[in-house]
Amino acid sequence: MMNKEENPIVMGLLFMSSMKSQENVEQMISQIKVQCAKENILVEDVAVEHNRIGSMDMDRPVIKSVVNAVVSGDCEVLVVRNQYDVTEDDADWEKFVGDMLDMDVQVYLADAGGFAGSAYEE
Repeated sequence: MMNKEENPIVMGLLFMSSMKSQENVEQMISQIKVQCAKENILVEDVAVEHNRIGSMDMDRPVIKSVVNAVVSGDCEVLVVRNQYDVTEDDADWEKFVGDMLDMDVQVYLADAGGFAGSAYEE
């Protein structure tokens, strides 16, 4: 069994974009928080975009707000369900992950159960 020194607890921010009902979103958030806790990611802050029009443009205000929250907070991990909560464009996704890594923030993909950053590091 690992102890805290080997696998320290890190602070996380969960971002989710969804058109689902509030009840279903809350259930997904609870499940992701439990999953993250098993990975020693403590999710205290959650940002939910109720994306009724399905826009996945990287320049939408909520993405800018999430980045600002990461920059101004003590977030070490940004948790998303998958790339498509942020963008459907692969090049934009790679840049986003690279920008997060440049700020010493890892991106955890809940659906994949792992971190996105390693594939994009230089």
